[in-house]
Amino acid sequence: MPQKGLAMPEKPTVLFVDDVEEIFEAARALFQNEYEILRATDPDHACDIVRQRRGRVDVVVVDMWMPTPDGDVNKRAGLEVIERIKGREGQPGLDPDLPIIVLTAHGNIDDLRECLKAGASNYVLKGQTDVFERLQERIQAALDARLGRLARRFSTLHTGPAQPPVSPEGADGNAHLQRAITLLEEALEALRTAAQTPPASKPADSPPTEW
Repeated sequence: MPQKGLAMPEKPTVLFVDDVEEIFEAARALFQNEYEILRATDPDHACDIVRQRRGRVDVVVVDMWMPTPDGDVNKRAGLEVIERIKGREGQPGLDPDLPIIVLTAHGNIDDLRECLKAGASNYVLKGQTDVFERLQERIQAALDARLGRLARRFSTLHTGPAQPPVSPEGADGNAHLQRAITLLEEALEALRTAAQTPPASKPADSPPTEW
C-alpha cells in the first residue's frame, strides 16, 4: 500500500500515459486516496492534458512503448512525451519543470539512458514484483522535490533570497520536506500581505511578477 507522506496543499495530480488499461486501473485503485489520477493513451493525448491543465499536473508516469493508430508499435512514444514536455533541440517544452517517471516492461539500458538524458527523473520496470511500491516511492520523491523547488522560487521572488536548503545528509526525509513546506507557507503569507498593499504604495516602475 502507498506510504503516507506529509500532506501537500492540495491532492497532487499524477498523469499516467499508458495504453495498458490494467496498469492504469491498478494504479488508480492503489493511489486514488493519495493522488488525483489521470490517464492518456498516446503522446498527443498526454500533451493535450498537460497543456490544458498547465501547472496542475504534478507528475507524469509514462510507458515507453505505445501502439500507433494503425496498430503498429511506436517504440519512441515515451521518449516523444518526455521531449515534448521538457523541450528538445532548443525548442521550449510544455512544462520543463514537470517530473516524468518512465514505467516500462520493454526498456533496455540504452533506451532508458536516452529517456533520462531527455529529462525523465527516474524509471520503474513493470516486471518487478514490487513495481507499485517502487513507483509510489518515486512519485513521492518527485513531489517532494517539486514542492521544494516551488517553495524556494516563491521565497526568492517575494521574501528575498531563500535560505540554503536543508541537507538530506544527517536528517530524515520528512524533516527536509517539512522545511520546504514551511518555506512555502511563509512565501504564501508574503503573497497575501502584498495583495493587501494599496497599488499607490508600489513603485511605478516595478516590473510585473512572472509566474
